[in-house]
Amino acid sequence: MTNFPFYRRLCDRENTGFRRLGLLAEAQYAAAVQDARTILVPVADQLVPALCPIEYATGYDADRARELTAQENTFLLSLPPAYLQRQRKGTLPTEYAVLVENDHRDTDHLKKELTERFPGAVACDFPDPRARGSAASLIAYSAALHRDPTPRAPAEANATILDATSLRADPHLAEQLWALYGERFDWLGRHHPLSMEESQSTFNAALFHGDTQTLVTSEQGRPVCIGLFTAGLAVCDWLAPEFRAHLEDQAVTADENLIYFYGLASSTKASATHTEGVMATFAQTLWRAEKPCRLIFETTNLSNRYIPRLVGKWVHGSGYGTIAPGTSVEALAQVDFWYLKATP
Repeated sequence: MTNFPFYRRLCDRENTGFRRLGLLAEAQYAAAVQDARTILVPVADQLVPALCPIEYATGYDADRARELTAQENTFLLSLPPAYLQRQRKGTLPTEYAVLVENDHRDTDHLKKELTERFPGAVACDFPDPRARGSAASLIAYSAALHRDPTPRAPAEANATILDATSLRADPHLAEQLWALYGERFDWLGRHHPLSMEESQSTFNAALFHGDTQTLVTSEQGRPVCIGLFTAGLAVCDWLAPEFRAHLEDQAVTADENLIYFYGLASSTKASATHTEGVMATFAQTLWRAEKPCRLIFETTNLSNRYIPRLVGKWVHGSGYGTIAPGTSVEALAQVDFWYLKATP
């Protein structure tokens, strides 16, 4: 017997990372448990997938994961690592790789414990030479933004602000925005098992969400820069429930507007002034709200080298606000990605 709600409760309860762990979609879960390659383990009175082929995992680039591990049979550890530790010792077949996702604080001891659990296995990272060899990860950031009572020579806030209703009424524009956004991040993932190119359906779920504010600048009638910001975290269904609840409670206690910075993309031919225009417009909306803002965003181990710095620069340079005095752009949590493979 295997039950998706039971499985999701199990993963959400035991997960220590800021992202939801394991199989996220019921259809993929059903397909995975029917696949003869999936390894099921007993938990209570259920059989749940402990290892499943990587193609069933939402958000991963299966082909790139196989390429990076140099193994056609690449699996996802689809339960919290603690459950694998409870299984009896075994050996990994030499043609297997098992991808592990966990909170950064747990990485060192999990590598040690899981290699002991599978004698002969070694723990391997996904290093990115463009990021000084740092291993694949995602980092969640927070920045407390305060408005200036009097704007300081504000930058030109020239972006058009669109909501879900106006975008549904203009499907041609929505398609143009997807064309602009959809292929701008693949280069980030060249050494990362996660896909940096989301599907159009995922993009549209954010674009047409009632909490999303879409900021667009154009040239000759065509969009060349887009920024997506959501009020609250309802659109962020990939975040762990406990992590989301903590941020929401924190914002209520501090009487702050909670904003998720979903993404920013520009045409390769667009000048930097378009990015500045989008961010100035965003800062202007915060200024008009007359309330501090808690901005949440994520980076990879590569974009981590510049995005946190640029967020502060963009907001301060807008003239409408700044990072709250005595604070900085703060790393909240980190999830690491690595894999186990058998030694030859």
